[in-house]
Amino acid sequence: MEEADSQPRPGEARHFPKVPPPPGRPAHADLSTAARLRRPYRGCSSEGGLVPHVVRCCVEEVERRGMDEVGIYRVSGGALDISTLKAAFDSNLREAVTRLRSAEVNVVCGVLKLYFRELPEPLVPTELFHRLAQMLDIQEVQSRLPALVSVLQSCPEPNRHTFLYLLHHLQRVSEKQDSNKMSLMNLATVFGPSLLRPPVAGLGPGSVPVDISQEVVVQVQVVFWFLQCRDLPEARTSLQPDSDQDDESTHL
Repeated sequence: MEEADSQPRPGEARHFPKVPPPPGRPAHADLSTAARLRRPYRGCSSEGGLVPHVVRCCVEEVERRGMDEVGIYRVSGGALDISTLKAAFDSNLREAVTRLRSAEVNVVCGVLKLYFRELPEPLVPTELFHRLAQMLDIQEVQSRLPALVSVLQSCPEPNRHTFLYLLHHLQRVSEKQDSNKMSLMNLATVFGPSLLRPPVAGLGPGSVPVDISQEVVVQVQVVFWFLQCRDLPEARTSLQPDSDQDDESTHL
């Protein structure tokens, strides 16, 4: 029986079997989200890169052999296998790519989802949460979508291009929904709570308490409406568009 992937509730920890980090390395570096995106799991960074190698590697592997998998991204991979593959990305990219090619596709998906959940701050900065929520109140769809996209311009470049890269990938996944049963709404439900989170009530200037009952609704709906936009800007994976680094990933 397939096990549906579930997001942890606010304040609830998600437990995975721990895999010891390589000798001399801390298990978790104290990095900001922007820094973590530039230097994700240690060993995966690419100088001048905008989209982390771990994201690109996992996306390419899913598109290579997982697009017709029923429940892709919804069905959980083995927690121990996910932690093991994550540890490989944390230490050596080539070893990680080798493991990636033989891992179950749901494990590959699990590493990608875990990466976004473990960012110290969400991919879409918390200070944009309320602005994006307000965009949902725009009644005309033709005005709502451009308004949502315009808010992305406030994101740091690595955040913005990684988000766009993921959105384009999820749109391609949904194009196979006759086979994989994953509609745009299903994918938004899986990824929304990991990509977008409200600011913690009482923290930061001008913070506004968030109605918990509406929090997940906003998270899912914002990602859902982004996914419905067929005129999304293209994602850049490198700071230098002509760089050969765009060709790096599972081709190592």
